[in-house]
Amino acid sequence: MITRSRTTDGVKLTFSLALDRPVSVVGDFNHWNPAAHPLKPRTNGKRSVVVTLPPGSRHAFRYLAEGGQFFDDPEADGYEDNGYGGTHGVVVLDIPTAAPAVARRAAASKPTAVRAAVVEPPAAAGPSAAPASNAARAKRKEPNAARPAASAARPSTRAARKPKS
Repeated sequence: MITRSRTTDGVKLTFSLALDRPVSVVGDFNHWNPAAHPLKPRTNGKRSVVVTLPPGSRHAFRYLAEGGQFFDDPEADGYEDNGYGGTHGVVVLDIPTAAPAVARRAAASKPTAVRAAVVEPPAAAGPSAAPASNAARAKRKEPNAARPAASAARPSTRAARKPKS
């Protein structure tokens, strides 16, 4: 069972299993190290461990039981090929913490939309170009097209220097 709660540090995941033998949660968040997050026995007969991860992240994980037996969590948000002929579970941390497991699994299997930044093209030059608004010009940091640049309006007063010989 995986439970989630938001904290000021990120998303707190509690991995919990009803197992009577030593087991660890291993994943990309702990470099697949079984010593990093062993599930500790609790008074309710389950074993659990808490891992805090950044919101908006996605992580692959599995359980590793004593004797080298790997297995997946039935409540993972999804599953994917692990490259070794098996699978590993996936947990996605950008879903509201109150979402039921079915909704989390469905959301994990859908592609995530990415918002593209809208870049405004520079205003066209020439007399037929419509003048840009002051706000748009300030945003793009363009000079006012209706006003000539200061350097073009008055001639330079600097005399050309002779090269030193």
